Amino acid sequence: MDEKKNKFRKRFIAVLSTVSIISLVTSIVASIYLFRFVKDYSTIPFSSDIKTSKEELANKKIFEAYKDLVNKTTFQINVDEFDINSLLNNYLDNIKKDTSWGNKVKKIGLETKSDKYVLTSENSFNTRVYLTTSKTTTNEELSFHIDEAKFSKMDYKKLFSKIYKSYINDSSFTKLFNDLGLSIKTDLANDSFTYKLNDFESDFLSDDIFSSLIKDSSTSFNNESVFSITGEVTSFNEKSLIDESKYDPKDISSLKVIVKDLCKAFPSLNNKEKDLMEYFLKGSKKSPSDILNILSNIDLSFFGIDDVNNYDGVFPSYDVDLVSEVKNDSESRVDTYLNDKVIALINEDTINKLFKSSWISGTTFIRKLNNDFIYISLNDLEISLEENAIEIYSSLTVNDVSYPLFIKFRNENNSKYKMNLMLTHIYVGNNSIRNTIKDIKGVIKEALEMYDFISFNNDNMEINFTSMIDPNMKSAVEAFSGNVDIEIKNSNIVLHS
Repeated sequence: MDEKKNKFRKRFIAVLSTVSIISLVTSIVASIYLFRFVKDYSTIPFSSDIKTSKEELANKKIFEAYKDLVNKTTFQINVDEFDINSLLNNYLDNIKKDTSWGNKVKKIGLETKSDKYVLTSENSFNTRVYLTTSKTTTNEELSFHIDEAKFSKMDYKKLFSKIYKSYINDSSFTKLFNDLGLSIKTDLANDSFTYKLNDFESDFLSDDIFSSLIKDSSTSFNNESVFSITGEVTSFNEKSLIDESKYDPKDISSLKVIVKDLCKAFPSLNNKEKDLMEYFLKGSKKSPSDILNILSNIDLSFFGIDDVNNYDGVFPSYDVDLVSEVKNDSESRVDTYLNDKVIALINEDTINKLFKSSWISGTTFIRKLNNDFIYISLNDLEISLEENAIEIYSSLTVNDVSYPLFIKFRNENNSKYKMNLMLTHIYVGNNSIRNTIKDIKGVIKEALEMYDFISFNNDNMEINFTSMIDPNMKSAVEAFSGNVDIEIKNSNIVLHS
């Protein structure tokens, strides 16, 4: 009996020893595997904690593009490794607040390597996920292809592909990019992502005049950064459609420095850059009372202004009463109407004064970044009455650099005493600006609709002369034929039968 117990004991000890040895070896192998292949103590390529929202980044990029424009002939927006990582930091910070799984991700970093990008995620237990993509660039789009997917030090692209395709579809991946503020399209079936130029413009270029001018400069992708667009604006400086002999723009480049210094010196002018620019350009009559009240306590004699409330501005306006002028003219023509059939005549000088009496000239758009700003100002106007057309000659001062501006309205579809004008051209230099038209047309519309006889309907401007015609002239017209034609010829707007 004792012999059987001894044999059992020996076998048990042997089995236990074998199991222990196997467990020990397995533990050693697992530990080696864990520390060799799973645990990953490599440094995340991006260590900064700076967080940036897409809106903040877009404003910064537009700001930089205009700052560079002073010394260059190109708009350029580069979104580089630092920028993407700042977006990732901001995204990670948000998902940690909103989701439970977000806290398992310690850090996300992007590293650029020639034409490849490595996205690294540092997770709990010192593990890493690496995603390596290659990039292909055309003028219209960027394409990224997943070349490698690793869990820590193990290459599991096929397994990774199966896993993420099982749990994540194109729409959910696209949502992830959208949460970053990037309209990148996903094609998981082909392990690829696509970023189109139009989507990039929508993401980083808003609907204001600053963004529109960049869009209008024929942007295209280039290889300088992770995402990068360049727009050539050399044509702004080439011979333009504008007859430059008709307009000599004033140099207002020194104003920015003056405005910036005043806003810095006087806290009451904080965030008043636009009002201050427009005060210097338009004068006191077209400035809001709050800016006049502030400036009344500041010595502006260095600018030649002794009385803040009696300053004409760089672009002085005129007082013109078009209603009275046309009525007086039509009254004076009653006796000669049957001979020449002329009802009223408005000359080019009067139309010029009409436009200048509005507050179009000097209208300024501002974008701020920290304590600096960029601006676009619409300069003084010169109106030319050509054959059945009104041509407007001006310029845009874009952050101290002036570019000629040309706007044309064609006379058509007149109805009795109403003159209908169709907007046909709006050019900066030789560039037809399809996007910026909204802002510039908006300024013209808002400024001219201060007169109750001018109205706008989309691209049409209507000037209604009905109330301006002398009653006796109207009676004579009705007695003769009742027909009224409105033409633009010989630098005059002529109403006749």
